[in-house]
Amino acid sequence: MAWFMATANAYDVMGDVFITVEVRSQGESPERPVETVLRATTTISGVGETNPRDWLEDILVACLESL
Repeated sequence: MAWFMATANAYDVMGDVFITVEVRSQGESPERPVETVLRATTTISGVGETNPRDWLEDILVACLESL
């Protein structure tokens, strides 16, 4: 059975939030290499959010909207 692992990175810099999400997978056999199977990037305008939960929610929504 193949497995998937997702990693999200977001950087809030100079009024913009840069977001990259990457999904990696390994095929049915452990001998198969781990490979990137999906990469999505988007940029949203920062709003000066100071609450970490709300900041993360904005990032996750932007990721969903970009797919």
